[in-house]
Amino acid sequence: MTSISTKPARHDAASLPANDNQPDSRADLSFLDLLNSDEEVAEIARRAERLGHIVLVVMALCFIGAPALYLASLYP
Repeated sequence: MTSISTKPARHDAASLPANDNQPDSRADLSFLDLLNSDEEVAEIARRAERLGHIVLVVMALCFIGAPALYLASLYP
């Protein structure tokens, strides 16, 4: 049995649809190139940990300092 198509056969590159599924249009890209090295990840983790410690200290000072300022303002 012969298959009959209503669409004409397109063989030249200009008539092909512009999509990323064509094997000749794939770029030599890899998602592994986007990943950071272990040293960069460790540096980001160190900076995040330091920032977390700083935020924790500032929050503790605010929790202690704000009520102290409020109580000090009540008794002149």
